Amino acid sequence: MTRLFLASSFVVAGVIQLAGGWDLQVPIVRPESAFDMFGIEGLDRDAANAQGLLSLEGAQTSRLVAWESDLRGARPYRPARKLWVRPMGSEESDYPASLNLELVRRGLALGHLAPGEDAGDGRAEAFAKAAEEAQHNKQGMWAKRDLGFNGRRAVPFGTPEDAGGATDTIAGVALPMHHKEEHQTYAWELTEIVELGAEWVNLIVATRVDKVDSIRVPLTSARTPSDGRIRATIELAHSLGLRVQLMPIVLIENPGPKDWRGRLAPTDPGQYWRSYDRFICHMADLASKASAEVFCVGSEFASLEGYQAEWTRVIANVRMRYRGQLTYSANWDHYAEIPFWSQLDFASMTGYFTLCEEAQKSASEEDYACVVEGWKEGLFHAWRLARISGLPTVFSEIGVPSVTGALAGPWDYTLDTAVDVEAQRLAFEAFREVLLPGGEPAEGFSGAFLYDFWGPGGAQDKTYTARGKPALEEWRKILAALRN
Repeated sequence: MTRLFLASSFVVAGVIQLAGGWDLQVPIVRPESAFDMFGIEGLDRDAANAQGLLSLEGAQTSRLVAWESDLRGARPYRPARKLWVRPMGSEESDYPASLNLELVRRGLALGHLAPGEDAGDGRAEAFAKAAEEAQHNKQGMWAKRDLGFNGRRAVPFGTPEDAGGATDTIAGVALPMHHKEEHQTYAWELTEIVELGAEWVNLIVATRVDKVDSIRVPLTSARTPSDGRIRATIELAHSLGLRVQLMPIVLIENPGPKDWRGRLAPTDPGQYWRSYDRFICHMADLASKASAEVFCVGSEFASLEGYQAEWTRVIANVRMRYRGQLTYSANWDHYAEIPFWSQLDFASMTGYFTLCEEAQKSASEEDYACVVEGWKEGLFHAWRLARISGLPTVFSEIGVPSVTGALAGPWDYTLDTAVDVEAQRLAFEAFREVLLPGGEPAEGFSGAFLYDFWGPGGAQDKTYTARGKPALEEWRKILAALRN
């Protein structure tokens, strides 16, 4: 007789009862690996019991999976093979019979596709559909999570019905959460961002791997804000009328001369992806609990973008625990061959294009025509990404540091040259002319987050912030045009 059981990812002992009244003594079960199973996590045990789905006694239930076992005779219980549904075949019509799916559908657990599992056989889609149903119906854990924003569905893009009669263009500012002291809030930054006329803020949260070949992505590291601070900042932004994109990024603590996250090369890719899955799902949980409207599943992982199966699993897992829209932030020179654009809601890229290679000295109006041509190249890449992905395209970061030579290499934050606030101002003036001609977004361009609003700024500041600099007025004009 083949029956469906639940086993925890580590050890389950005691009595397990499923709806239907089975009452069997089950010996200790030791699954082969907690990371090689497709199932559920975050089970609301009390609610599941109250709804008559199951009761578990003496069990560790941090993570559950469905098992199939042949119990003929008196043999000790050993799972014949791991399954996620009762053994009725593999057709999609059989999926709703899974107890795991029912738990997800009622909002009593989160589905999770583990690294090593095939995401292309319909299982991920079935669990994602169940999770979407729970989210839409506000079942279980979703009862207190609402992504509504001023009476409308808070999505940047979608049908006119989704967006309350019209689709949006993102008018945003990027705010890295880099404060060293936990007690420091981001109240003044967010307040000034609102006063600038922004409707969106991109909150950038960094964790740090040790080296470029590291296999572990920690949940927290030096200067990673606490979970509480991240949630509080999202909630504060909402209270000020901003919509929020949460963008976790990975930095390198001890990089080599040319190392950055676009060159990550983990020595054990399997371990790395298990670790990244854990990190990104944790961040998605924070975004969900604080009702952030958009979540970015990754940023500038040029060397890792070819891992299609791994990205498919990560995106599927985020979909099962987060109700907002998803994007990925590609590097401006590495976006054309990303295999997972179709799994996202809109496409993003950073925009640190070479604007004027000849502008190696202090910027002047003589450089303006050259910078305009540079932004025309940037607009072409935005248009091309929109065509390749079939999605609205947003610049997740558009920034120029306030230093001599920045127009030739705006990506280079290490430039040790003289302060040049005019270079920054001129760059954004030309951006406005090319990407917002006549005050309207150009074709293929659906908005931007201006980078960034971190630090005090001022006339002697060399960083990317426009605070206290001539470029700030250009930011106001850009945001006003994007709001229209």
